[in-house]
Amino acid sequence: MRSPRTCAYPTSIARSTGPAWRKPKASPDALAGRGPAPDLLVTSPARRTRQTADALALAMGIPASRMQDERRLYLAPAETILEHIRLTEPSVQHLMIVGHNPGLSDLASWLAGPGRITTGLSTGSAYILTFESESWSDVAPSVLVEVLCESPQP
Repeated sequence: MRSPRTCAYPTSIARSTGPAWRKPKASPDALAGRGPAPDLLVTSPARRTRQTADALALAMGIPASRMQDERRLYLAPAETILEHIRLTEPSVQHLMIVGHNPGLSDLASWLAGPGRITTGLSTGSAYILTFESESWSDVAPSVLVEVLCESPQP
């Protein structure tokens, strides 16, 4: 999921979401309706992404013990996000990452292959990618079976 744009603050890991933004624009209920709640929610430690992750966790019933800040995800390129995914423990069946663009969009586009994702991940939206694989280390375009996008409601 991509965190929302922010107000006019300098670029910083401590920057907050704007005062008008209080919950993820992609409905947590809609995300929950797409499948089981994540076993692990990993977020960039940026304040704005943590606010998004906290709101999602609350709405989806994800306890703090299943949340993890990952400093390497702050403004990470696709390669870094993929590396983190591939290092996920096998006990995790459903993983959610809250992070930044362009890394998230670039990764989803690469995994989906040509023509399956035609636009970048908009603010407050989520890609839901389903893989048929025994291990996170196998995540690649060849094991992707479904791509869904949950976009903000106007």
